[in-house]
Amino acid sequence: MSISKPFISIFVTSRIDGNDNSALLSLIESLEKSTYNINSVELLVKFDDDDLKAKKIISKLSNRILKVIYIFGKRHRGYEDIHI
Repeated sequence: MSISKPFISIFVTSRIDGNDNSALLSLIESLEKSTYNINSVELLVKFDDDDLKAKKIISKLSNRILKVIYIFGKRHRGYEDIHI
């Protein structure tokens, strides 16, 4: 498979439950407003599987201008285990 135009994947981890600094939807809105070619960008999001608030916003991630792909996984030790 060849891609004829530049493609950017942005990977973020997100914890909404118990995180006053969580602003995932604001990030998505900002990317949608300020990205020159939104079709060349995708946002990859990893949620902790025990984050109940994250599970409640999944419906807000579909039907976005920005392509958002998400998974749920074990929290482990937070940022120390981001590579897992």
